[in-house]
Amino acid sequence: MRKYAILLFGVLLLTGCSNQTSQPKESLALESVKAEETTESGIKQEEGTVSLQDVSAVSEEETQEASGEIIEIRERMFVTQIMDVYYNTEDYLGKQLKWEGIYVEDTDTQTGEVYSSVIRYSPGCCGDDGVAGFEVLLPENQKPAIDDWVEVTGTLTTIEADGYQYLAVEVTNIQVLAERGEEFVSN
Repeated sequence: MRKYAILLFGVLLLTGCSNQTSQPKESLALESVKAEETTESGIKQEEGTVSLQDVSAVSEEETQEASGEIIEIRERMFVTQIMDVYYNTEDYLGKQLKWEGIYVEDTDTQTGEVYSSVIRYSPGCCGDDGVAGFEVLLPENQKPAIDDWVEVTGTLTTIEADGYQYLAVEVTNIQVLAERGEEFVSN
């Protein structure tokens, strides 16, 4: 019980409290100009106005989402990004994802069906037995060897099996890489 109290205290300490209300990202990007200044074109701006140059502070993720670009899951924070996709599935369905990992296969012992995934190893319930990644739906004749280090690009979708919905990525590009990244990730 004591461990849980310490853990809870640590989480509360890290999250902190504030009596300030947080502003949406859009309002942060559109903060007003603090003083009167003259722009390059010679037009004076007064306090409270916004120039087009001030609006350029939009995050990379918002830019990608607006333009339909690929959302890259990077080595740093790999598990966190994968979990975000699983927890916020509706935000990612139909979007392009790109990540690197180990190509693995599992066979259903009852049906004999083979499932392909691209994963990295992570902490799990019994130590280091967890995995983070996605099942992949591969195009015809583009199956790498088991344990190959691959880079995958594809669209996040759901598949139904036995009355349940599962996440999978319809692969548009899979490439075997010579240089391997971190096989075990913890964040």
